[in-house]
Amino acid sequence: MIEQAREVAQRLRNTVLPPYTIDVEAANTIDALVLEVERLTKQCKDYAASEYKTKVECQTLLDQAQADAARYQWLTKSHWYVGPEPEGDIEGVSWCDHNASENGLDAAIDAAREAMVRNDC
Repeated sequence: MIEQAREVAQRLRNTVLPPYTIDVEAANTIDALVLEVERLTKQCKDYAASEYKTKVECQTLLDQAQADAARYQWLTKSHWYVGPEPEGDIEGVSWCDHNASENGLDAAIDAAREAMVRNDC
């Protein structure tokens, strides 16, 4: 369609009759419209490529967050103790029943994160 519009504009300019103002104006208008269509087409392609990249980046972040959530859920359900080493324990993270519930670990993590924000650690 763009190529047809260009041909019409060229024919209007190349008439054997003396050029009429309306023919020249029509040809110029067609040329301007063709340029605008080309500009908008490029803009749409650029936008689509950008949107695709953004969606891929968002999906990557979502996948990472889901993996983090799965690790966290495994940790809370398996009752690993994370915190100050119990007396006689040489590991910082160990299997035990120190956390009365999954909420015990949640509270410990939340408190540690808050302390980091306040620079208490």
